[in-house]
Amino acid sequence: MQGQNLSSELFRAFGKDATKKNDKVVSTSAYVQLKSQLSPACFKHILTVFNQNLFNIQLFDHHYRLFAIDGSDFNQIWNPKSNNIVQASSHKKKPYCQIHVNALYDLLNNTYQDCIFQPKSEMDERKAAVQIFKALNCGPYIVTMDRGYTSFNMIENCNRLPDCHYIIRTKAG
Repeated sequence: MQGQNLSSELFRAFGKDATKKNDKVVSTSAYVQLKSQLSPACFKHILTVFNQNLFNIQLFDHHYRLFAIDGSDFNQIWNPKSNNIVQASSHKKKPYCQIHVNALYDLLNNTYQDCIFQPKSEMDERKAAVQIFKALNCGPYIVTMDRGYTSFNMIENCNRLPDCHYIIRTKAG
């Protein structure tokens, strides 16, 4: 997608030959309906296959993958049926929909290695990080984390993973 309206993007994707009498063109309506049927697992699979097919993977000191992990919040369109509703801290403000994304980024190869989505109201960055680290199968790696990840449980989990080396920023004092 390159920022055009959906009809233009579909026309560009299928090209002028798709308008011939015998060729079938995907309508905008059909595209939207089929897109809504995609499972989130589909995108996880695409990310996994993409990362497995990388070649010339850059390593730090010819040995380690370098990762950074952090979380970010993203607002969503208001949906009263959403699982991602956040009650505003001030009773004067309306509730809103927000999701928290925990992402592991490969610093040398400029790719996302993994991510976990959580409702903002149920976010747990440490739990997500441990889940991501346990699923990693990339050989030795060094991961950097900010202050939100500091905990004895995080340190213990990282110490038990044979390929995990880590740096956690902590509060001074």
